[in-house]
Amino acid sequence: MLALYLSILTTNDDKILFNQLYYDYKAKILSIALDILHEQKLAEDATHEVFIKIINNFEQFKSMSKNKRNGWVMIVTQNTSLNMLKREKKATPCDDGFLFNKMEQKNWQNQSLDLSDYINSLPTNYIHVLQLYYFEGYKAKEIAEMLGLATNTVEQQLSRARKMLKKMILADQEESL
Repeated sequence: MLALYLSILTTNDDKILFNQLYYDYKAKILSIALDILHEQKLAEDATHEVFIKIINNFEQFKSMSKNKRNGWVMIVTQNTSLNMLKREKKATPCDDGFLFNKMEQKNWQNQSLDLSDYINSLPTNYIHVLQLYYFEGYKAKEIAEMLGLATNTVEQQLSRARKMLKKMILADQEESL
């Protein structure tokens, strides 16, 4: 795939930079996509889409600081993966076997409380700040800088996201009792 991406770029400097970016970000992009999509093939497709988006926005991407690049890659990966997940759900056939499997899966999820499902059901901006804060280890100030927000806004979004998660988990626990 790398050869395909490099063939799209025109200058040698761009090819060298992209080559480095590819090796710096490939594992991280695939990991985020796999966390959301739970399927290797879909995660690989999402990774490919993200690299195409990087190339399509390469001039802008080159001018970003490392923190901004990290945030941009993470957000684009999450959005791409979530969009793929939505497309997959729309394409799923709805026969009786499918509905039965989904009911079994729902009961199992209620028992195990799969946090990623809850997180993925939050508004996109909350998903971004949670991912950056808890999974990538950035501080609120760094997240604010990456996303172009005020630090207070990021802290509010984190607080609201935690409250929403707590409410969803408690509601599911009550349903399963």
